[in-house]
Amino acid sequence: MRGEERLIQPLFLLYWAGYYESSHSRRFRLMRTIPLRHMQAGQKGIIERVGATGELGRRIRDMGLVPGTLIQVQGRAPLKDPVAIRTRDFTLSLRNNEADFIEVVVEEEA
Repeated sequence: MRGEERLIQPLFLLYWAGYYESSHSRRFRLMRTIPLRHMQAGQKGIIERVGATGELGRRIRDMGLVPGTLIQVQGRAPLKDPVAIRTRDFTLSLRNNEADFIEVVVEEEA
């Protein structure tokens, strides 16, 4: 389902991402999955999958980048590499070749 538009229904995921307004609301938004490298500054998303294996995969997971984690892109260096992301009350930076392994669910722009 990579890159395909889809409707995500689990209310806990929508609530956690800040997309669920209240317990009486049944609001759903169109979501899509993109690589972390393609996210824009200020854009938020939830990590869906970490495709890296071996040492790189372990290193990414050790930094706290695991499926279900809410992240926000803080900014990019002038040459677009690395990318600074905010997660779990800290900021870290990743090279684009590392960010390519991380797929993130983001809200589809209207």
